[in-house]
Amino acid sequence: MPDLELRRYETYLFKDKSTTDTAQIPLTGATLAVTRQGATVRTQATMDEQETVTVDVHDCGLLQVGESLFANFDDAIELLVVSIAADRRSMELQNIGGFTALAVGDRLRPIAGHPLLFKDPRAMQALTTPTVDALGYVWFFTETTTVDFVVSGGG
Repeated sequence: MPDLELRRYETYLFKDKSTTDTAQIPLTGATLAVTRQGATVRTQATMDEQETVTVDVHDCGLLQVGESLFANFDDAIELLVVSIAADRRSMELQNIGGFTALAVGDRLRPIAGHPLLFKDPRAMQALTTPTVDALGYVWFFTETTTVDFVVSGGG
């Protein structure tokens, strides 16, 4: 592997002990799906099928023109980035599916182009899926400057 400048990402993840006990316990066994940084919707927007609208966001992150996105955690909502404003605080999105409503705080995340992950800072051991350990700790190395991740499992 060529010399890469890798960044270490690490965090602890916890959950409520039960539905009636909010004491925090490790989210042991959960996995992360890591993507390049997406964007957070700043003002609500609605769009019909195939309609293109301008959506205000806090920052376009690492999103690019021509890229397909999922909205929030609903893989059925697919959007296409048509253009990105010079200040990266708004973008034109085309709705690929049926009627879609985006609310303030919704997350737009890239479908493809996920970063390469590694177990070590020298990129010698690839990592497919980061997994939370018994203490709630999870980490990985990547050359991508900013990332998003979706946590699943660890029930």
